[in-house]
Amino acid sequence: MNPTLSVCVIAFNHARYIGECLESIVSQEADFRFEVIVGDDCSTDGTVTIIDEYAARYPDIVRVIKHVRNVGGTDNMLSVHNAATGEFVAHMDGDDCMLPGKLQQQVDFLRAHMDHALVAHDVEIIDEHSNRIASTFGSVAVPETATLDYLVSRGCYFAHSSKVYRRTAARSTHRDRPTVDLFFHIEQALSGLVGYIDRPLGQYRKTGAGLSSIRSAFQREVLLGHLDAYEYALQSGVSPEIVIPARLRFRYVNAMNCIRAGRLSEFRMLASATEEELRWATVRERLVLRAPARAVYLASIVFDYATQQRRFAR
Repeated sequence: MNPTLSVCVIAFNHARYIGECLESIVSQEADFRFEVIVGDDCSTDGTVTIIDEYAARYPDIVRVIKHVRNVGGTDNMLSVHNAATGEFVAHMDGDDCMLPGKLQQQVDFLRAHMDHALVAHDVEIIDEHSNRIASTFGSVAVPETATLDYLVSRGCYFAHSSKVYRRTAARSTHRDRPTVDLFFHIEQALSGLVGYIDRPLGQYRKTGAGLSSIRSAFQREVLLGHLDAYEYALQSGVSPEIVIPARLRFRYVNAMNCIRAGRLSEFRMLASATEEELRWATVRERLVLRAPARAVYLASIVFDYATQQRRFAR
């Protein structure tokens, strides 16, 4: 008999955190049976040893998928989600944690809201030492029920590790390119509404690896993945009035982040919006996305310096 819920965990060199993550899962109390499927992407730091220990301790709960070569985050994620057998599927990154009652509350929500394809929740933010550094994920109120349009407009307003979805809402079993969380959120929301529980039921780990410290190739993949997700939303029938302004906001915000981090190549890629797309842009977005990279870079330095001087003057 299949479990009611599958928890899909992805890990890569998470030896420092994976034990805490798995312990938070297997200690969940629920009135249904659940399985835990852990995908390891050829870790080299002892992650597999810890995962194997949990599989040995909980042989009826924990299954392990070990990749003998590094397949990347997208393929690792799909490998565990494709192996899920539960009616509901929860996603977990190997450095995040669940809080007590998470799985029960999310399954209860989806059972009570049959028109919802997925449900997420607020999370606490913790640092690399598991100290809480923020009590909530975002600063803007989130509706209990949202549409696909709202999701596309807001982007990733919840942590991936907070999501539980109906397995019937999953569509992609393979992707031929690196794919970000937003793509899968949109894909699943094509099947129903998006729920949100406005209290922390998990912990999202923020290690302080900022844009300037992320490998350029990986950062470029992430940025391209988001643009791909917005294009998928357009192809899936979401109105251009929703998608294009959201994509422009993404281009603008991340173009400015790239400029401040000195990543001019990524800035140029984000600034490659078409004239047709720029018809929907605000004045500020148009100015930044149409200006030469080095001009924006110098302007941002001057702006940041002036802002800092004003703070000192107070």
